[in-house]
Amino acid sequence: MHLLKLTPGRRVHDWPEIDDDTALSPQTHGLVSLDRLERDGEAVVRAFGAVGVRVAGDTEPARLAPWVDRLHLVEIAFPDFKDGRGFTLAMRLRKDLGYRGEVRAAGPLLPDQARFLARCGFDSLAVSSNREPVARAALARFEVPMQSTALDQVRADRPATALERRHDAKFAVA
Repeated sequence: MHLLKLTPGRRVHDWPEIDDDTALSPQTHGLVSLDRLERDGEAVVRAFGAVGVRVAGDTEPARLAPWVDRLHLVEIAFPDFKDGRGFTLAMRLRKDLGYRGEVRAAGPLLPDQARFLARCGFDSLAVSSNREPVARAALARFEVPMQSTALDQVRADRPATALERRHDAKFAVA
């Protein structure tokens, strides 16, 4: 798997995945399942300097609320490119829970969805090595969004849409 950075200024790192049955040992960082976090949460936090959690796109954000201040990474698994629940979960993590850590998408997504991932609050995308060039090209293809997202309403650094840029150019005073 390769990681694509979606958000400028955000550092993204590969995280070691810790299985549910693997004994915890002190590490700098580790990625565990939500079930493991809920079962062994305090031990996980003590064992790792930075904690990441893998969740499904249909996870209720309330399950992450007790941990949101201690998580450094939330990896949202998309079972299929047609399943948009992961987009909603990322937005709710950012908007409703105020989560500031890294949000990563994983799964069989379409390259054309890469830019929208960033606009919904994702910082990185895990892609297979054979899909990486296509995903990178899709990210570079469109720099200006056509319309804003709900998350854009709370972002101070939100990008101007194509319509806003056109309107500003049309009515700019020379």
